[in-house]
Amino acid sequence: MGFEAASRGAKEVVLLEKDKKIAAQLQSQYQDLSSFPCIGSVKVIQNDGIVYMSQAQAASFHLIFVDPPFSQPELLKRSALDAARVCDDQFGGGIYIECPITQDLSELELLMPNWTCSRHMQTAQTKAALFRHTSG
Repeated sequence: MGFEAASRGAKEVVLLEKDKKIAAQLQSQYQDLSSFPCIGSVKVIQNDGIVYMSQAQAASFHLIFVDPPFSQPELLKRSALDAARVCDDQFGGGIYIECPITQDLSELELLMPNWTCSRHMQTAQTKAALFRHTSG
C-alpha cells in the first residue's frame, strides 16, 4: 500500500519492516518501481514498528497503515495506541488497520480516544478498517 500511496501523490512514504530479508525485498521492489512516476520519496526502514512509532513525534504522519502479525494481538493494540498519537489526519488521512475477523473494532476505538471507525470491510480471514479523527 505504501508504493500505491507514493504513486498517488504522497509526499513521503515510510515503510517499516522488522524482518531484514523482507525489508531488503521492499527496497528491491522500490528500486524496480523507480521508473514509475512518484511525486514524493519512499524510505524503507528495517526496524521494529513499535519502537519506531513510540519514538515518532505526535501528529507527524497523515496516514498510517497498521498490519501486525495476527497471532500477536498485543501488537495490534500497541500499534493502534501509537498510531492514534502519531497520526494527524487533517489532510484526508487516517489510520488503516488490518486485523483478524475476530477483532472487535469497538475495542480498538476504546483504545484510540477521538478516533472512530468510518469504514470497514471483511474477507474470509481479515478485517480492514479506516479510522478517522473526531473532535473531542
